This record gives sequence, C-alpha cells and structure tokens, in this order.
Amino acid sequence: MNILIYVAIFLAKMTEVSIGVFRLLLMTKGFRKQASLIVFFEQMIWVVNVSLVVTRITEDPIRVLAYASGFAFGLYFGSWLEGRVGLGNIKAEIIAE
Repeated sequence: MNILIYVAIFLAKMTEVSIGVFRLLLMTKGFRKQASLIVFFEQMIWVVNVSLVVTRITEDPIRVLAYASGFAFGLYFGSWLEGRVGLGNIKAEIIAE
C-alpha cells in the first residue's frame, strides 16, 4: 500500500512542476489568461500533494524523498516538454550595414 502513496506523491509533484514550467513560459510570452487558468489546477495539485506528505512526515519520511524526486523529474520533464512545444524559441535577426 505504501508504494502506491509514494508513486502518487511522485507523479503529482512531477505533474505540478511540469505545469509550473509551462505556465511560466506562457506568462513570459504574454498569455496571461491561459497561465491564470493553468495555475488554478497547479495549486490544487500542490495543496493535495503537500497534505499527503506533511500529515505523516514523521512516521513515513520516504514521502519526502518521493516529493523531492517528483520535483526533480518534473523540472526535467517540463523543460523537455517546453522544447517540444517550442514556446520558448525566439529568433532574432539583425542586419547591420
């Protein structure tokens, strides 16, 4: 049973951080409305996930490890996803005479 909790914490954190990376890109590109909608779901995931980790942190410290691992993988996956979507790519051409 505990392994399912660890997997759930890991996947929830990975999803939340990946969404956060994507939201940040949307904000920097000027898509404020879409980013505001995304942050709503991002924070819902965060609240539920943190409650899973914090409520039994002294009895089951491996939950913290699952949380931290999900953060690391989420950052990696979010940056990979951004590369696939291509919102962060900017091409500037300067012609100097």
